Amino acid sequence: MKTKRLQENYENSKKDLIITIFLGLIGTHRFLKKDYKMGLVFLCTLGIFGFGWIRDIVISFKKVLDDCSKLKNAPKKDTKNISSSKSKVESKSKPKKTTSAKSQEKNTKTDSINLNEKRKEIANSINTISIWEKGTPAQQDFADKLVERFSNRIAKYLCWAVRDKLISDDDLNSLTSAFQYSMCKIDDSRWWCDKKNMSEKFIAVSLLDDEKLVKTIKDIYTHYTK
Repeated sequence: MKTKRLQENYENSKKDLIITIFLGLIGTHRFLKKDYKMGLVFLCTLGIFGFGWIRDIVISFKKVLDDCSKLKNAPKKDTKNISSSKSKVESKSKPKKTTSAKSQEKNTKTDSINLNEKRKEIANSINTISIWEKGTPAQQDFADKLVERFSNRIAKYLCWAVRDKLISDDDLNSLTSAFQYSMCKIDDSRWWCDKKNMSEKFIAVSLLDDEKLVKTIKDIYTHYTK
């Protein structure tokens, strides 16, 4: 079953890459993912002037490679049978866990994995391909690191907020789209360098124009940092 699921993920990733390459410039891949706001942005700006389209192609290509790697590393049936027979012999001399304890442990691990994957997905959505036109090479390299750090940190709080139902999936899509759009417009690496000592909350508020989204971000940080 696991191999079948990995195979399906790999096929879906390939389809998503193909759609992104050929129709991503007009936002079709975004509409298919129900990210309608960003789809409209892509449609009106031709993939955010090509930069957003290229970024999404890179992300889709990386996902294809990741899914392909997972599929190749999936355990074979024979190996699974051998290991399971060994575990049966060993289990006779070990105390058995109750069904509820096993289920709870499994759910905890699954939730942890899903939460981490969700955080990475959100961070990748926020972290745009930066095209710096101003600033020294050193400032541009430093700005790239600051953008990546901000994306990962803000994604962590957004992920928690979705998990704890502080915000809806629609709110999440609106926030990630707004961050992505604002960050694409910043071509001066010095903008980020000037904010190197500022919190991601301050940077997030600086990037958002919508008062409703600003309030949402402030509420999230108030909830988790009080």
